[in-house]
Amino acid sequence: MSVTFRHLALPLSLVAVLALAACGVSDPKNPRFVVAKGKGVEVTRGELDEAINQILSQRGMNISMLPPERLPEIERNIIDQLAIEKLLLNTSKSVTLKDVDKKTEEKFKEITSSVPSPEVLKQQLEKRGLTLEKLKAEIKKQIILQETVEAKVPEPKAPTEAEIEKFYTDNPARFNRDAMVRASHVLIMFKADAPAAEKAAKKKAAEAARVRVTKGEAFAKVAQEVSEDKGSAANGGDLDYFRKGMMVPEFEKVAFNAKVGEVSQVFETPFGYHFLVVTDTKPAGKIPLAEVHDRIAMVIKNTQRSESLRAYVQKLKEDAKIKVLLPEPPKVSPEAAAKAPSAAPAPAPAPVAPAPAPAPAKK
Repeated sequence: MSVTFRHLALPLSLVAVLALAACGVSDPKNPRFVVAKGKGVEVTRGELDEAINQILSQRGMNISMLPPERLPEIERNIIDQLAIEKLLLNTSKSVTLKDVDKKTEEKFKEITSSVPSPEVLKQQLEKRGLTLEKLKAEIKKQIILQETVEAKVPEPKAPTEAEIEKFYTDNPARFNRDAMVRASHVLIMFKADAPAAEKAAKKKAAEAARVRVTKGEAFAKVAQEVSEDKGSAANGGDLDYFRKGMMVPEFEKVAFNAKVGEVSQVFETPFGYHFLVVTDTKPAGKIPLAEVHDRIAMVIKNTQRSESLRAYVQKLKEDAKIKVLLPEPPKVSPEAAAKAPSAAPAPAPAPVAPAPAPAPAKK
């Protein structure tokens, strides 16, 4: 009896799909398409797109806002970072990592507890394309990467005195400063639209606090008890050193004209009524080496650490023979390059902006 196998035959289209899957995905837009590979490492289109979207969301951007002519270069930069992460994670398997889960939980609690409410936390995570689970996974990954680097990249030696002095001499512009003062203050707040009677009462309270200081009470004690700038009040009213441009003009005018140790009169700024005492001054000019000695030592050490890490990562990449499987990026015209960002987008660091006049904390 003849046997027919027609019921076992697969449609040709399905056979083609299975054959394609066996050979790998060929559509560069498919999330499973491998955009880079090397020994023990693969980066997929899905991973690349997720990384790009996460970075852009942190900057309030989306993919449509990127210059199309620069996208291939940006993709390659991010592929490089993803490949490095994977190489280091592979390397971590040969490293003794201690208490990673415990450290992850501690860091996770530290981050989440610093946010005012669960709703705010959720909003911040959504802006960054994250969930709580992804946040915890990212924290764990960063801890593993950090400890792997620390285990594999030797700690640089402390720089010599000669190296520190040479850095100081070779970089004079880095050690010039404007005139600075250090002051402590007491602030009694009022709203911008406060009625005259309320403002008068606030001024009277500031005057009373000033009298306590002029009669011998410690400025720090009065600030801790009375000042409504809770940030500085916890430190006895101390604002540390500041230069012109870091405070509102009304505050600067008093601070930069006061003598050290002299308690100012009560004065008004947009934040409320203040009085202050200048505790130290630093003249404009070159910062003495003694003041920046430890900072220079740290800069030199960090530079050495970065160079060692760069060399170690480069060796990992060379050994893995990482190959990018995307087409070569087209050459960008000078005009387009001038208009477009010069590098791949990255999470923006917190800006170092001039501080406002002692920003009072809300009650």
